[in-house]
Amino acid sequence: MNQTLDKNEIKQIINQTPSDKFKKITNILIDEVPVCHYEKIICKIKDITGTLKIDKELLKETEDYIKNAFKEIEEGNICFKCYSSPNGSYSYYDEDYDIHYYSNKEMNEILDKTFEFGKSLIYHKEYHKAIEIFEKILNAKYFCEEVIGPDYDDNGEVIDTFETEIENLNDSLNFDLNIVKLFIVYGLLASNKYDNFQKIYDYLSYYHLNDLLNLGIEEIKDIDLFLKKWIQFLKTKDTQKAEKFLNEAIKLQESKHA
Repeated sequence: MNQTLDKNEIKQIINQTPSDKFKKITNILIDEVPVCHYEKIICKIKDITGTLKIDKELLKETEDYIKNAFKEIEEGNICFKCYSSPNGSYSYYDEDYDIHYYSNKEMNEILDKTFEFGKSLIYHKEYHKAIEIFEKILNAKYFCEEVIGPDYDDNGEVIDTFETEIENLNDSLNFDLNIVKLFIVYGLLASNKYDNFQKIYDYLSYYHLNDLLNLGIEEIKDIDLFLKKWIQFLKTKDTQKAEKFLNEAIKLQESKHA
């Protein structure tokens, strides 16, 4: 089924609907919207009506919570966990081990709240604050407690503690770190921060530029200007990644003028 045609048909029906039935159709559409999209849609509507503003008291309260929570994380009071297990291969007569990282309820509560707060800031067009919040997730100093593997013992005894990168935990988080990076790039573009192409280049390691254009509540302004400068930047890079991004940027540029 062609989703684009479906959307166009819905729009056509709405445009042709008499005003006395419009409320009923609106309620049908609202009932079908997934809960995870509520805040974004509400912020879009408020932006159109000129009533979009952030709750400053809640903003301060959440910022304080995140600041204190990450202080505990960076002091090593809240840690990730891991254990090692033999992988069946050997090097220099020693058995090789794989490290299995995993998160926990306390850490996930902090990271989930921080991630959702970052999205809320994006939806309220607080791009500078949103970038700070998302980069806190990516760049904080995390520690990991190594415990004895469950095949040997399940008492949770800690045998070592070491610093680790959050990238090691991507599979055990409740959100994708690559989506965090996409939100950062969207924030940079939405706030016209076109001067940091290297950061955009680094953060777009997995997804495509086109994947982020609708992450927030507003279209990226001056996208043509960005694409022009972005293409010039990519031409200075001699990597397969840059070549891939360059081809995508040219196609996107062409589609805007089609």
